[in-house]
Amino acid sequence: MNASETPDWLPGMQAGQTEALSKCFAEYRPRLERIAQFRLSPRLSTRIDVDDVLQETYLAAAKRLPHCDASSPETVFVWLRLLV
Repeated sequence: MNASETPDWLPGMQAGQTEALSKCFAEYRPRLERIAQFRLSPRLSTRIDVDDVLQETYLAAAKRLPHCDASSPETVFVWLRLLV
């Protein structure tokens, strides 16, 4: 995706559609996974998996979807990153 292209999920995110959140999350999942892996302490990683963190993040995002600033893909990613 070029910087000038608008992802197909962005209008849906602006409308608060959970299907769009699902597409967005799938696109950003590898980046969010790396962030969660980096931030997860070694002591906690014995009890919690990165997939658990991402699952909780998705559920939190679904609850907070109306509060998301979906003006651009970058702001959506920052919002998801903060939830992680």
